[in-house]
Amino acid sequence: MTGTTLTDADFQYSYTPLEKPERITDHQWIDGTVPLVTIHCITYNHVNFISDAIEGFLMQETTFPVQILIHDDASTDGTAEILRKYEAKYSRLIKVIYQMENQYSKGNKASQFLAPLIRGEYIAVCEGDDYWTDPKKLEIQVSYLEMHPECVISGHDHIVIDEHGSKISNSRSPKIHIRDFAAEELQKRGWADIMPLTWVIRNILSKEPIPESRHIKNGDNFTLSRLGEFGGSKYHDEISPACYRHHQGGIWSMQPDDVKRDDHINTYFWIYRYYKRVGKESLAIHWKSRYQDHVMLDVKSSYLISVLLRRLPRQLKAWIRGCLGEKRVKFIKKKLGRS
Repeated sequence: MTGTTLTDADFQYSYTPLEKPERITDHQWIDGTVPLVTIHCITYNHVNFISDAIEGFLMQETTFPVQILIHDDASTDGTAEILRKYEAKYSRLIKVIYQMENQYSKGNKASQFLAPLIRGEYIAVCEGDDYWTDPKKLEIQVSYLEMHPECVISGHDHIVIDEHGSKISNSRSPKIHIRDFAAEELQKRGWADIMPLTWVIRNILSKEPIPESRHIKNGDNFTLSRLGEFGGSKYHDEISPACYRHHQGGIWSMQPDDVKRDDHINTYFWIYRYYKRVGKESLAIHWKSRYQDHVMLDVKSSYLISVLLRRLPRQLKAWIRGCLGEKRVKFIKKKLGRS
């Protein structure tokens, strides 16, 4: 692999790759060595999980230097105390931003605080309640990206676990989607079933502020779509699955289905507005169509279910209500403007 080289005036130095991988905690790079990979981690009230995430970082065996950046969004449960212990022990590896006030509640995203500190040519992503299981993960993914410039992102499989670490299910990605994706597919899918906790991406996206990104609920979709401008994706079936944790404190996993649907609609709309603004008409038309299709699908399904509830026999109505649940029934009524 080719090391990054910056000027001596910046007190940052290139490196010679190791002959064989070793744990990043054993690396003896001189101070000022530029990392090839930056691990990007955001956390909030993950006191029972954050150690698993960090140990997954520290067990990585690489031939290149690694930087670990963590953003703690004013946790109140003791997460920050755990982070301080790791940061003190591995001060050359780990840098933590500790917020005094919760930024998510103010509409600010963690990425805006971490972005200025990222020094790697590649970025690996993992949130504080998830974790990696394969010590060769980074070496495999980065080695592939180094040898395949036409590829901008790589990922691998994952399993879903509960708050106690017990397995709930296998990968949430359908088998037909567990594959490589071409650049155009990434631009138009904006997801491609590559779970963020498995990502290693090239650090190539513009750092200029994008007005639309502030409004987008699912920033991962937007990131993948923009990456597609530069290349495709690689799926590594030789890497052990990462663990995606489903728990009560999970911001996305515990959202009601109707909120998730609305967030997808919001995201598709703002991606459309972005491509419209930058003059990429074909992509703007594509994302506008996705936005409109999801709006119509949501309205149509709600309308059809409402008609059935009005016309079916009372016993069957009660059975359907039981299947849907009162939250869904109330959601449908709200959509149709009924009390």
